[in-house]
Amino acid sequence: MKHYYKIGLLITIAMAIQSCGNNTQNNSSDSSVESRAFGTSAAMQGINLGNALDSPTPGEWGLTIQPQYFESIKDAGFNAVRIPVRFSAHADNDFPYLIDPDFMLLVDSVVRQGLSNGLIVILDMHHYDEIMLDPASQRDRYLAMWKQLAEYFEGFSSNLYFEILNEPNGQMDAATWNALSADCIQTIRESNPKRRLLAGGVDYNSIDALEQLVLPADKNLTAVVHFYLPFEFTHQGASWVEGSTQWIGTTWDENPAEQQAITTQLDRAAAWSMQNQIPLVMTEFGSISSADAASRQRWTAFLARETEKRNIGWFYWEFCSEFGVYACEQGQWDPDMLEALINP
Repeated sequence: MKHYYKIGLLITIAMAIQSCGNNTQNNSSDSSVESRAFGTSAAMQGINLGNALDSPTPGEWGLTIQPQYFESIKDAGFNAVRIPVRFSAHADNDFPYLIDPDFMLLVDSVVRQGLSNGLIVILDMHHYDEIMLDPASQRDRYLAMWKQLAEYFEGFSSNLYFEILNEPNGQMDAATWNALSADCIQTIRESNPKRRLLAGGVDYNSIDALEQLVLPADKNLTAVVHFYLPFEFTHQGASWVEGSTQWIGTTWDENPAEQQAITTQLDRAAAWSMQNQIPLVMTEFGSISSADAASRQRWTAFLARETEKRNIGWFYWEFCSEFGVYACEQGQWDPDMLEALINP
């Protein structure tokens, strides 16, 4: 752990010296990257660096983010990365709820690596389990963490976006979340008046929950959905899902009924986006790597192309863990999955 902190610190210092001038909000190169990404939200083709900084402690789940990953992601044709971070595991439980400075250096280094490779970077507050159980008691802590993050990253490139909370669920009902997200957005806007912010609905960012999502009037907001349907296919054999072993062997054959089950959901999401004039991004979709390879490729390609048709950007879950498409030890992409994601 200490060794990993030292690596993060060294990377941060080196990149701050070499590229700090390239990471300000006034950098002229930002506008070209951002226009590609959000001219229409469909231009967002990204990947999640999950199971790394969102684990209880960095590296605990077997993955630490390496600088070369960003170059590989960029070279493969992606234009964005999403970085899930479990800030709640590294912040004090008492006022003023300070985030551990060593952990902030790690996050800083990862963000800089993404930006220096010309990628849109989404910094996502992930696995905040306590706030799902008791939103009221965690409100001040949540807002204090975002105040710190917003002020810390205030001078960073406009290609850094904030996703204010991953998958609201549990006791975080729609009314509670609408009020809290508005407070969070206002808090961030005090130091970052124009930064792109992302927020999804309750019920784990489901498309169904979009109808209950109320966002403030703000031209720099993007709505978020996640998609893992059919769940019996995408999560077959997942160790954290009770009863999933009975789904092992489930295929996805791209028949008309299977296609319609997906397109009906996407049509609803696209209609909400158009009606509310809020761009939409699917910040998570994916299938477990132990699923039938051909089915996995079909499902991934179909979903990616259908979201693009509806001006919905996407981020695959995930890079190189249980849903992964990249072998970190070998430094190689799964060629079939990469082809399914990045349409030639």
